[in-house]
Amino acid sequence: VVQTVEDITERVRTEQALVASEEKLRHIAAAFPGAVYQFCLTPAGEMRFTYISEGVRELIGVSPDEAIADFGVVWEMIVPEHRELVNQSMTQSAMANQPWRMDIRMNARDGRQRWVRGTGYPESERPEGMIRWNGIFLDVTDLKELESNLLQAQKMESVGRLAGGIAHDFNNILTAIRGNVDLLLETLAPGDERTEEVHEIRDAAERASTLTRQLLAFSRKQFLQPRELDLNALVR
Repeated sequence: VVQTVEDITERVRTEQALVASEEKLRHIAAAFPGAVYQFCLTPAGEMRFTYISEGVRELIGVSPDEAIADFGVVWEMIVPEHRELVNQSMTQSAMANQPWRMDIRMNARDGRQRWVRGTGYPESERPEGMIRWNGIFLDVTDLKELESNLLQAQKMESVGRLAGGIAHDFNNILTAIRGNVDLLLETLAPGDERTEEVHEIRDAAERASTLTRQLLAFSRKQFLQPRELDLNALVR
């Protein structure tokens, strides 16, 4: 029997350090609110994940094993109009060796449509022409909804300012109409058959004036709260 004895202490220490490092990565990735990934693009144009954390399951309903085994599962969840944009942006990132970032609309497995923000940093070393990105995915659906609501609010504010400006100008015109109607009424003799038509003009002007007050209230974001008022006291 011939036996050999070899000191493998350093190798065991290295293996233990590697296991500890991987365990640390798993803990950090699990605590992250999105998904941590490593993604590669081969010279043949094939795309695939070499690593993605458990967060992808909560993000789009796909397990890490599924995403790594078949990138097509994830690719099919991207809305069609964003797929070419993803290709173009990643190609630009690879050619310029610059960080990649894009907001992607995806149909998650639970039926909900979500916005996912992808950020990746390409590695400087490219063995055999392969390009690898290390990065994160975040669910920014709520942020996108807030942005949409803010944009709508800004539009409504613009409409309010426009309505206020129109209401002021229109009210000036109505003031002239009402003033001239009052002067016209003073010139009509009692019993004049035209008096009724002139009163109709004045009533229409009053209704239009009420409308301008509503527009002004809308433009100032005020609630209409009519109340009785002592004009003399107010003037004093």
